[in-house]
Amino acid sequence: MATSTAIASGPRPSGPDPGGYYAVMLPTAAGPQQPPAPTGLPQLSPRERELVTLVAQGRTDAQIAGQLYISVRTVRSHLDRIRDKTGCRRRADLTRLALQADLV
Repeated sequence: MATSTAIASGPRPSGPDPGGYYAVMLPTAAGPQQPPAPTGLPQLSPRERELVTLVAQGRTDAQIAGQLYISVRTVRSHLDRIRDKTGCRRRADLTRLALQADLV
């Protein structure tokens, strides 16, 4: 990730207590770099891809919730967003998508 540093003006104090000397990391115009998404799922977040993988492995909503330490309702919310983004309405369709994207 590319960043630039802005430092408070004045000489740099020495010793254990810098006394007001701060370094601030600011993002550059390019912003943080995201790793490329797997082919076939560019519109899904890393967490959504993780859920698609677990669905393709045959896990139930309750099993996914337990493994990821989230509620079943949160799993279902993620799956609703995944379905909206991909157009896949059934778990079998999500499994096919995961296989095509080499997630399983």
